[in-house]
Amino acid sequence: MGRRLVVAFLALPVVTLVACGSSDAGTIVIVKDGGSGATADSSVATADPDSGGTATDAGSGGADSSSGKDGGPSLDAAMDAGADSGTELPGVRFVGRRDEANPLQPRFAWPGGRIVARFSGTAASVSLDHKDGINGGTTWFDVLVDGTVVKQITTTTGTSTYTLATGLPSAIHTVELVKRTEASLGDDRFLGFTFTGGTLLAPPPAKTRRVEFVGDSMIQGFGVEGVEPCPGGATSDTHNARIALPALVAKDLDAEDMSTTYSGKGIGRNEDATDPLRFGALYPRALPDVASSLWNFAASPADVIVIVLGGTDFEASPAPTAAAYTTTLGTFFDIVRARNPTSHVILAVGGQISNFYPVGAQARTRITQATNNVVTARNGAGDVKVYPFAFTESDGTNTTGCYEHANTTLHRQWADMIIPFIKSKTGW
Repeated sequence: MGRRLVVAFLALPVVTLVACGSSDAGTIVIVKDGGSGATADSSVATADPDSGGTATDAGSGGADSSSGKDGGPSLDAAMDAGADSGTELPGVRFVGRRDEANPLQPRFAWPGGRIVARFSGTAASVSLDHKDGINGGTTWFDVLVDGTVVKQITTTTGTSTYTLATGLPSAIHTVELVKRTEASLGDDRFLGFTFTGGTLLAPPPAKTRRVEFVGDSMIQGFGVEGVEPCPGGATSDTHNARIALPALVAKDLDAEDMSTTYSGKGIGRNEDATDPLRFGALYPRALPDVASSLWNFAASPADVIVIVLGGTDFEASPAPTAAAYTTTLGTFFDIVRARNPTSHVILAVGGQISNFYPVGAQARTRITQATNNVVTARNGAGDVKVYPFAFTESDGTNTTGCYEHANTTLHRQWADMIIPFIKSKTGW
């Protein structure tokens, strides 16, 4: 039986590594100098230096804080210092929005959330607690080992342990879970990894850039792995945020991605007219369907935010006028800007927005007009970091995903369209 390790992290400005236990089992505790430590005892490794930060930043949602961005040292800074001095601090890295009411057991709902660890050993498993969403379940995760997708796991209601990899060479490996599905299909609480024949190591370095996409199913990866007409509907296995626009852009820009996306949701109107929960209410949340779960924007600032909304607002008749949608979009932009005062914000017209559907709505023309109106007004008021952008209108060739959503080719084309624009504004 291999040595097993438990790691607990506290959000601390200064950290010290303490190891204790026998040769058969050990506990590693991160403690504040002169403070008390946190321990856990079993066969799991739980930790949280996030993509850029620590587990217990202010706010019920908690958040990651990039080294230096919040004005103080982070656990990643300590990790980098440890690496420079020859000392590695074990940890698990969390990427994407998540609720950290319990900082050692974050809960993920938004698509594209990632859990990353580096370890020595021959096998890995993870314990997760799944809760169904408003549309039921299940959650699907891609499992990557050393950068290669090796399997998918599906989580069902309650706590279970899922095998991620077995029979690996006795060496150093990286394991990563990526949430393919969206919040309406459930959220999952991370309870810990178990590694066989080895130990948890320091995670891969955090990215220094962060890109957030805000949108609906158009850009989310909804149905991307299905082929229309998708017998049985757009089932959970056809969704994959890992290969959708937000993730592709972030990867090419060497950035972390946040996919703040939700199917059927708009700014002024949802696809379901009886659903009052629109993006103005969703955007501040760590768990979109839990009002009390708030994301900590100050601790986890996005460098670039791309907003691709509007299609849902024009689904029903009567469609909003350009003037009405200008007001709607401007109000939502102000919600975003209030929480991200220094971010570059791109107001984008989606590639599947058309004047031909819905009939008579003139959606592309009106959304484009509203976008330009909002940018012009905010630029005139002194906000020079908000920009208009329009994805080239799709001709339908690559909308072969379920319910005529984008396939992998179209997501790649969209990424190639906007990456040069982002580089031109950020200097990346």
